[in-house]
This record gives sequence, C-alpha cells and structure tokens, in this order.
Amino acid sequence: MQRLTLLFHSQFLLCWKFATPSAQHLTGTSNPGRLSCLRYGRFEHPEKGYSLVNHVIATHTVTFPIDCTWKCLRDARCQSFNYANSGKTCELSDQSKATAPSDFVSRKGITYYEPTTQMGGNGPGCASASCQNGGTCVDTCWNPRMSTCECRQDYKGVYCEKHSGVRSCQQLKTLGANHNGIYKINPDGQGVINVYCDQTTDGGGWTVVQRRSRPYKQSFRRTWVEYRVGFGDLSKEFWLGNDNLHRIASSDSILRIELHRTNGQKGYAKYGGFRVADETDKYRCDMTSYEGNIGNGFYGKTNPKLNTRGMRFGTPDQDNDNYSGKCFPHGGWWANQCGEVNPNARLGPFWHPWASHSDLNFSEMKVRHN
Repeated sequence: MQRLTLLFHSQFLLCWKFATPSAQHLTGTSNPGRLSCLRYGRFEHPEKGYSLVNHVIATHTVTFPIDCTWKCLRDARCQSFNYANSGKTCELSDQSKATAPSDFVSRKGITYYEPTTQMGGNGPGCASASCQNGGTCVDTCWNPRMSTCECRQDYKGVYCEKHSGVRSCQQLKTLGANHNGIYKINPDGQGVINVYCDQTTDGGGWTVVQRRSRPYKQSFRRTWVEYRVGFGDLSKEFWLGNDNLHRIASSDSILRIELHRTNGQKGYAKYGGFRVADETDKYRCDMTSYEGNIGNGFYGKTNPKLNTRGMRFGTPDQDNDNYSGKCFPHGGWWANQCGEVNPNARLGPFWHPWASHSDLNFSEMKVRHN
C-alpha cells in the first residue's frame, strides 16, 4: 500500500505525489531563488508507544501525523516529534533519541517520529538577524527575512524591539515571570524603566525601590537631584529615584519595608494606602494602615511630632521638614520634626521602634499595588 506524500512550497501546495510505502517525506522552500532555505527529511519507521521527553520546544494541534512533519520542517530547531493519537497533537523536540537516549521512554498513546536521513537546509536568516531584548531567533522559510524572533513575554515587534507595556512587577508575575531579577516596566505609560522585581516574598509582585546591605559600599548622602533620578546598582544597593517612586505609587499601593538584624533576626513593616506625590509637592508620602513586627515607625507613636505621614521628602541640600535644624543631613527621607526611622541614614538604616543602625545590616523597601 502506498502512502501519500505532500510537496510543500512556502504557504502553497504545489502538487501531490505518491511515495514509497510507510514513508512521509515533506519538503519546504520559499521559491526557486531561495533554495538555501530548503529543509527536507524522510520520516520513516514510526515507533508506537514511545516518545522523547524533556526536549519539547513547541506543541501544535494537528489533523494528521504528516502535519507534524510539516511543522517540524518549518522549524529549524526541530529534530524529531511525538504525535498523540487521541488528542491529535504533536510535540516538536530539538533533540532525537540518538542525541538524548536517556529521555526516550515508553509512553502509551504516543508515536515517535524522527527522520531516517539527515534533515538539511536550515535557513540562513538567523546568521544576519538581530533579535533584541533577549529574543530568540528561529530560521524560517516563510517570510522575506527567512527568520523570526520569538520574544520574551514583555516584548513584541519584528525584532522584539518594543516593550509590550507591562506596568508592574505584579503584572509580570501574572504573565509567568516568577523569578526575582531585573525587568522593564512602564508604570504610567510615560516610558520604560529598569526595576528589580521580588517575585517570591509575600506572594511576589513587588517592585524594589531601595536596598542597603553591609558593608554599605553605596553612599546615600546624595543631593536632591540624585534622589530624584535614583542611584546605585539594582542588583546591589540602590535608590530607585523619587520620580520613579511617584510613577509606581501615585495611587494607593502597599509599601513593605524589610529589616535584618546582625543576629540574624528578620522583621518587616507593611503600609497600606501608600502613595507618593510628584516633585511639585516634594514627593509627599502618605499611608493609611500598618501591620508588621518591627513597630510603626512612620506614625511616631512615642511623639506626635515624629509622625511622618503626609510629610515631604528632604535631602541634605533641600530641607523640607518642620524642624528648625536639619533632620537628615546625611541621607534623604521624609520628616516632620525629624522621625524615628530612616533606612537611608549615613551610618546605616535605623528603625528605632525595633533597632538602631548598629543592630541592622540590611534594609529593603518594595511597593505593590493593592
């Protein structure tokens, strides 16, 4: 009995022809002038009840096994595929049982295919393509570039050159970005900024806006302008910048402050209804609720004059507090007539309801929307 074989030309069927028994043979090319993009292979001797695991690069719903062959030849990474007889799906793999023998396993209802002859003609498009922002280039035969860029979740465009408009670490979390690290967000649609996302603490989705860690190599004795634009290294010690903090927390958010003692004890304070005004209002901050185990340092319970709620931000060169002297001559922070806390102090963070600067070796501030 003879089996039907499909001759494929870009996105158009050229013809049908008969092939030798038990063989599926599919050829893909864009046009006669682009034979360098040709990929071909003979998929003979399918192995029922087996599959290759741990190397799947794409999954497709198809009608017949020959459709999987077509998909495999269109993807320059594909070296074999698994076909599910019941669900009519195929899994393309970038390895074969020859290159990954330990991953070739028994699997009921699955049929494994690989070419019995060397697949040839991988497209040359990626040799000259330049995918940006971590995109992956894949050779193809179906567009003029002879390649396509597979973009990370937060990018789009032909070359992954456009940020998709993700507004927060919280949104990135919902899109599958589950690892802590540096990402790009556009909080208010006014431009992309680099931020460090904490995706593991307290449900994740936190944008880190400040971090200090002994031996405190980053100076926090900075000018108003430096606190406005930000300074430091996102992977180490830094202040994200008051302009960016306003963009992230212009509406009700949650502020979480984490402190570590030198004896290994860890604590936190979490403030609801947190928001930061823009520069015209001196980045005035407010919050409506508190929970935590290090004491409510913002509210100034030991002295109402130390209540920091609704206060303006100040720096060594711009004194915006209500005190006749300077509350924070060596580090920027919010102050009334001074205050009980300042993670940006010169000698290191202090949070007097819980610990002095000599007792602490780490501070981190992070923001998430309600």
